Amino acid sequence: MRRSSWLLAAALLCLLAMPVLALKAPQSFMAEATWDNVYFTWDPVKGADHYSVEIWATVTFSPDGLSLAVADVELSYATARRGHGGHIADPYLTVPTYALLGDIADQLGVPVDLIVMVDGMAQVEARNPGNGHGKKKLSEPAYFSWPSDSPVVG
Repeated sequence: MRRSSWLLAAALLCLLAMPVLALKAPQSFMAEATWDNVYFTWDPVKGADHYSVEIWATVTFSPDGLSLAVADVELSYATARRGHGGHIADPYLTVPTYALLGDIADQLGVPVDLIVMVDGMAQVEARNPGNGHGKKKLSEPAYFSWPSDSPVVG
């Protein structure tokens, strides 16, 4: 092998061995629940091409329509799968309440109308499939509750 080929091979190995820099954790993360939607907002992260909002919630529900039970659920919503408006890299996400409650009901195996209350903690992660293969860097948590005291919109 010629010397230039060896140098090129060595340079490529060095590039491949360099650690991939993870994206920074989003800042100023906020959550607000209304009767119709749960709104999540945060500051944009340089290099992110989309975001993922992770939710851990304690749900009060009525498994038989008479008594109450409590269960924990985990949900994830990505801006890359937005169903309405906005670019996938925009630093906000609106989750309609019917979608949130539907996903919770599916996990619990109960009808949506038997869900009484949701107390959630959420965090957001900046994502870029070609970057950030290191440790997840989640934002500080934000909290929300449903039903809220906000009036029904629309």
